[in-house]
Amino acid sequence: MSDSNESLVLGRIRIKKTDERKRILRIAWPLFAMFLALPGIVIAGGDDYRFEPVMVEIKASNAATLKVRLIHKPSGTPVAGVQLIETRLMMPHHGSADMVSTIASLPDPELAVFAFKAPMMMEGNWLLSIAAKVPGESEVVTGSIVFRVNR
Repeated sequence: MSDSNESLVLGRIRIKKTDERKRILRIAWPLFAMFLALPGIVIAGGDDYRFEPVMVEIKASNAATLKVRLIHKPSGTPVAGVQLIETRLMMPHHGSADMVSTIASLPDPELAVFAFKAPMMMEGNWLLSIAAKVPGESEVVTGSIVFRVNR
């Protein structure tokens, strides 16, 4: 048989190879297109996220509340389902040791917002460092947020 009329025998059914190729391509092309679209979604990486404060200005208090959200940069949307791995709150001092403060997690006040409670009696800039695991990401997302404490 010539290759344009070749046929494939499956059991008792005889199928022309050209028909078989068309059927495979009808299935393969959409799958291939989905595969090409996945790397931008699945392999986003830690640089595609940023932590941002809900409010930058905080009133000095022995029990100040800090609120933070994680934003997916390409879409601009808050990310839910994030697992916080590490948090650290400190007040940097130039020329002397940084002042590290205790920090405690509070129940999340709303979807995709993290809340913390910390003694922040001293006025000035405080730095909150966060490390988090985002579902579907292999890298840990890290970030630092500056809060301004006023009386």
